[in-house]
Amino acid sequence: MRKYLLRLQSFLFLYQPHSHLWLMISVGWFGKQKMEFNNNHATEILSNLNEERKTTKDFCDFTIKAGGKQFPVHKCVAGSFSEYFKKMFTTKMRENYSNEGNVEEVSGPTMESIINFIYTSCIILTHDNVYDVLEAAEYLRITSNCYYCS
Repeated sequence: MRKYLLRLQSFLFLYQPHSHLWLMISVGWFGKQKMEFNNNHATEILSNLNEERKTTKDFCDFTIKAGGKQFPVHKCVAGSFSEYFKKMFTTKMRENYSNEGNVEEVSGPTMESIINFIYTSCIILTHDNVYDVLEAAEYLRITSNCYYCS
């Protein structure tokens, strides 16, 4: 396993090619060290949660029902990306006390696209679905989707 070490002023940079990981160590006064990992930590976490959501569903704690389909999700992920789900999970709505909830205003394929977007930041927009996605994103209060669709 190869590692590359580079010193630039008061920083040491360590690069591990197999994991595409940069480690920056800042050597400050009195020998203190600050370590920052410059990789896509958050992206990796969401990617792992998305894979788990699609396979084992061990950590999924909520199921969204839309258009006759069921979508297992993590409340913390859905709630952090959508004001609609955040309110659903943090107020005295029925869904806060349940492990499932219906979103009748959104079709199954559109909800699937939006949930995939929440976990991956990727969405496929076509002439056939762009208006449905925009409408659903506005309803669910997901501003990122609204920006991409307009």
